[in-house]
Amino acid sequence: MKTKYVRVMADYCADGLWDKDGSMIELPCPELNLPDDMLQRLEDWQSWFTKDCQYYIEELKRTIEFDVLAFSIAGLLIAKDIKAYLGEDWTVVYFDDKKYHDTIVDRSVYEYEV
Repeated sequence: MKTKYVRVMADYCADGLWDKDGSMIELPCPELNLPDDMLQRLEDWQSWFTKDCQYYIEELKRTIEFDVLAFSIAGLLIAKDIKAYLGEDWTVVYFDDKKYHDTIVDRSVYEYEV
């Protein structure tokens, strides 16, 4: 990573963090040096997404709906904690799955700096 930028966004087979160019940041990342508990929260959040995020594909719906609101809130809290840990000289952007799936709007509504 050359710039102090990180995007928090869940995706399949990912670690949940991305650089400014859209490349996945493999964790643990020495430059970020995130503490173990934060890495575990990211891993748990990513696992939640990978296991349950097909809630919007009709033929893959589960008997228990994926709680996209709770998922998005958990991700936002992780993003805010990463921002607090890295400090003000870092740009931390969060991709909000709930807002993304709610409406078709300007990208800045569902992907924003924290």
